[in-house]
Amino acid sequence: MDDFFPYASDPHSYWTGYFTSRPAFKYYTKYTNNILQMAKQLSVISLLGSDKENNLDLLKRYQGEVQHHDAITGTEAQHVTYDYTESLANGVSAVQETIRAAYDQLMPKGSAPLPSKQRFCHFLNVSYCDFTETRNSFMVTVYNPLAHTVRSHIRIPVTGTVYSVKGPDGQPIQSQLVPVPQQVQNNPEHKGNAQNELVFGSDLPPLGFSSFFVQSSIANDKKEHLGRETTKTFIPRRGTDLVIQNEYVKVTVAAESGLLKSITNLMENTTYSVQQNFYYYQGMAGNNSKSENRASGAYIFRPNSSEPIPVGAQTKTKLVTVGSEVQEIHQTFSEYVSQVIRIYKGEHGVEFEYQVGPIPITDYYSKEVISRFDTDLSTEGIFYTDSNGREILQRKRNYRPTWNVNLSEPISGNYYPVNTRIFIKDDARDVQLTLVTDRTHGGSSLKDGSLELMLHRRLLHDDGKGVNEPLNERGVDGNGLIVRGKHRLLMTSVADAAQLHRAVAFILTLPPIITMTSLTTTVEEYRNNYQTTYSGLTSDLPANVHLLTLEPWKDGTILLRLEHYFEKTDDPNGLSQPVTLNLKKLFSPFTIVNATETTLGANTWLQDVERLKWTTEKKLVAQNLELFRPNNHYQWRARHEDDHLDITLDPMQIRTFVVKVDHDQEHRLQ
Repeated sequence: MDDFFPYASDPHSYWTGYFTSRPAFKYYTKYTNNILQMAKQLSVISLLGSDKENNLDLLKRYQGEVQHHDAITGTEAQHVTYDYTESLANGVSAVQETIRAAYDQLMPKGSAPLPSKQRFCHFLNVSYCDFTETRNSFMVTVYNPLAHTVRSHIRIPVTGTVYSVKGPDGQPIQSQLVPVPQQVQNNPEHKGNAQNELVFGSDLPPLGFSSFFVQSSIANDKKEHLGRETTKTFIPRRGTDLVIQNEYVKVTVAAESGLLKSITNLMENTTYSVQQNFYYYQGMAGNNSKSENRASGAYIFRPNSSEPIPVGAQTKTKLVTVGSEVQEIHQTFSEYVSQVIRIYKGEHGVEFEYQVGPIPITDYYSKEVISRFDTDLSTEGIFYTDSNGREILQRKRNYRPTWNVNLSEPISGNYYPVNTRIFIKDDARDVQLTLVTDRTHGGSSLKDGSLELMLHRRLLHDDGKGVNEPLNERGVDGNGLIVRGKHRLLMTSVADAAQLHRAVAFILTLPPIITMTSLTTTVEEYRNNYQTTYSGLTSDLPANVHLLTLEPWKDGTILLRLEHYFEKTDDPNGLSQPVTLNLKKLFSPFTIVNATETTLGANTWLQDVERLKWTTEKKLVAQNLELFRPNNHYQWRARHEDDHLDITLDPMQIRTFVVKVDHDQEHRLQ
């Protein structure tokens, strides 16, 4: 059956531009939601109490506000965007106090004094952190908001040249200094002096934190510097293909073009031709007096040609960084587009971190910048996008399932929202290429074997749909907004794809959150007095279950949502099967003694709900409903008390509970 996308109000007005409009604000909304989830979770597992919990309300309210259809879409006026952003920032300031208070509860052992104040660096996405750039030694605490152990690499901007890092157990761990790309150093929001980032990896506990000790290495004690590595950084020679690889994947960049050439899946020993480049569409100018004169604007995507233009005539590979933790290739495509291709030790996929902007408009043309990946896969016009990070929807170029379509706008009429991922697959060759995103984009497959994502838009005309001003974001210095973001490319067999892209999508949507604090004692003294690793769970949740919500509720209760995040067709014999888990001893600091199920919004007890019964004329409707109808075991008692508290989740099912807990002290870490 059809969904609502792509919507058009006339033959030349496809409302597919807002899938990308205001990409920095789209990212900031996700970023602040991640901090909110951290604060809610820590409020529960630290048993904070109502005083600090009240700080959550402000950011919860502002997060709700920016879900408005003229907020997250980017279809508001510029001054309204500023207001939304300021509101979110105020909400973040409030919940930071909750997070600090929670750490004050969880970290001290016995009668130890409160730890030093946790600091936040909200400009890590532009490689800037005043706290770490102005200290020789400090602590880094990394919180994992997911209910599974996560392998993650931490990147900290620093100004020194030699550092040592110790893990939560006080032992040295491998670390690496890598250069900050010159284009990022030139970014006006990069206000510090860091020319390098300190990179180290760790397995982070589920719903918990780990603390790391960073010291500038000036002593001669070799034990202090075990794991320290001098990164090999060089400018590539002409005529030689560049190769970086880890245990899972190999990336080859062509010597002649400087562009991505191929991806090799080392687990299956298969190599695929993959090229990538940046292009822009020129946005249509117009006065909107009639449909033929429709301009490209905040709502409407309307290019003036079906062929995009490369952002630069030649791609330059500026730098290659090789080390044990991370390997990088730095590319420059034009004065306003650059990229780092990156692979990490122990992590699946290839990271593409781009910087786009300020988009030049001195030629008086609107521009809409895309990243496009081209392969030799046979895809027959079919590609796939996610729906709000959950179900996967099949798309077909120039096609609608229930009616014959004739597109007056063949580019924008084939664009779809991409919340977390888009992919193509070649069933005959058993290969799938998936792009996982860190924010919402518009995207498509406009020719077989190709995927494109729109990254940034700078437009000089309004589209007449209500904003009443062009989408011309000027950035902090007035010269134009600069956007920096990440994509993760996964090249896998079709059977393995879902397990990887679903896990990676959560990591990019809810990445680990970093705080810093001063290190005023020795590492040994700190470890004797404070917890350096902690998990709010007794163990990882099953691999197909996501902890969607954990937050303080009413009268001392807790709101708990659990989600089976696989579809029936993802892994029919494995992770797509129903899963049963026990709620009673799910969490380490308390025991759940009672769980009452509610509707999804937690505003009605499930046992009080009687579903409406519809009389339908067509069997088609009933057949489609049956695809999403839960199995019989879903109809269990809505109230659980004095029993084993076992629950079962079907594929794609979300269940919501109000739970009562016993704060048994034996479950608290001492």
